[in-house]
Amino acid sequence: LNVSYRPAFAAHKLGFSVLVYNLFDQQRMLQFSPGSESGPGKLSKNFWVPLFATTPRYVQFGVTYDF
Repeated sequence: LNVSYRPAFAAHKLGFSVLVYNLFDQQRMLQFSPGSESGPGKLSKNFWVPLFATTPRYVQFGVTYDF
């Protein structure tokens, strides 16, 4: 989600922006451990364990000025 504002009193040269990443804060797994065997005929304890997840929600504020 991105919102920007350029006020008229600064001749639209001054800009403010807010960016929100992962707005609903959904944590999704991106990669899982693919190995099902740790040795011949042995099941791995780490099979299908999540390795990476999406980043949590965060907000970025910005101010710009056009010369």
